[in-house]
Amino acid sequence: MIKVSKKELARRYTLFVISLFFIALGIAFTKHGELGVSPISSVANILSCKFTSMSLGTWLVIWNCVMIAGQIIILRRDFKLIQLLQVPLSFVFGSYLTSCLYAYLRTILTSSLLTAVQYKYII
Repeated sequence: MIKVSKKELARRYTLFVISLFFIALGIAFTKHGELGVSPISSVANILSCKFTSMSLGTWLVIWNCVMIAGQIIILRRDFKLIQLLQVPLSFVFGSYLTSCLYAYLRTILTSSLLTAVQYKYII
């Protein structure tokens, strides 16, 4: 096993958390661009369409936690405690996704409203 310094480990985790934001942004763009969603988030997407009281980000957190529980059941003794870091990172990813979806919708609605107002004043 390779030893990694604490500084290098902190840098890697920071880059990983930042990359989660860009992944969430990509999911928001592809979902609202009607390009589809990835297989891993398709279950959460269907649940968010069926049960609209919770966002796609919330459903994705729930689905990720279900999959982590499945890992624990399958791996049993081979499941390492460090793998439980997936749980808080799922919450971070879900909140990023909800924020990106909200920001995307807000931007689209604002630009549509501005276009409508400009059109009204042109005619």
